[in-house]
Amino acid sequence: MAALLALTLMLTGALTGCSRPKPETTIYKLEHAFNNYDVDLMMECYDPAVQSVYDGAVELGGSLLGDVDLGSIITGAGAFANLYDDFSGGALPKMQITINSREDITNERCVMNVTVTYVVSEEMQTQMGEVPPPQTMDVTLVLIEDMWYISY
Repeated sequence: MAALLALTLMLTGALTGCSRPKPETTIYKLEHAFNNYDVDLMMECYDPAVQSVYDGAVELGGSLLGDVDLGSIITGAGAFANLYDDFSGGALPKMQITINSREDITNERCVMNVTVTYVVSEEMQTQMGEVPPPQTMDVTLVLIEDMWYISY
């Protein structure tokens, strides 16, 4: 009986360990959100403290938030803030995020080095002039209640 209980616990641990979320998933979720202009999905990638500030702005601004563009939200959202400074008032390019490395600080905190490359149409490139070069940065992620979030 004890052997059966031990085997059950080992299998349960092995199965739940396989389903543990990865911080890479959050980075790619953010990329998808940016490329689809989905502010709500983008905000889900940030830690709950940032989400609560965003939620507060939505409650205070109500319909006024409709006048705020994605670039403005991104600029206030931390790690990727510098990416869209050059694009205010215009269409935003798509972006491709490449994960270069991951350094685990603790079991619940890591730093990912990523490179963001802009993907623009010919028309957008004509409007923009020169496309900014790829940008490399470190992004800190934290594990909170089995979910990885971008943090500061």
